[in-house]
Amino acid sequence: GPDLPLPLDPPVEGPVKLIRQHTYQVQPDSERGRHHMGWDRTMMLSAEEIRFDTLGHRTERLHYRADSSLQARYVYTYDRKGRRTTERRYNLDDALTHTKRYSYSWVQPQAKAAVLAPDSTKKWREELKFNDYGLLSHKQVFGPDDKLNLEVSYRYDRKRRLISYEGVHTLTYRYLD
Repeated sequence: GPDLPLPLDPPVEGPVKLIRQHTYQVQPDSERGRHHMGWDRTMMLSAEEIRFDTLGHRTERLHYRADSSLQARYVYTYDRKGRRTTERRYNLDDALTHTKRYSYSWVQPQAKAAVLAPDSTKKWREELKFNDYGLLSHKQVFGPDDKLNLEVSYRYDRKRRLISYEGVHTLTYRYLD
């Protein structure tokens, strides 16, 4: 219901303060044959760093380019109930590109987000729905003309970990425990 935090981050276990993720080019593995692929750690495509507060809320996300220069920075704020209230995106010059403001339904497990340019004009909006566990299950993105631009579905396993994302493309996740 209305007291659920906005679950836009995958659940993490324990007191996580920082997550670093690197994306590398995939290359054929010459030692294992042409049908085997391996990560070429000399060819980083991008990197991401996510910082959390002591309550486990994402506070900042940094995107880096292949040359390790900063591409974008996101800063997040939350209300007393742990619900995300704003997301601010800054470009590589640290200039604000947009602010996303969240509002919550008191009746159903859903939220809306309005995305505004620095001059307060509407860039797009989102409608978010959550499952019985308070995890994001469906997202619709509408352009400034209010036409539906994107629909995304999320599925989770019994441990409430993300197992699939279906939108522009499909991603599936497998856990080894």
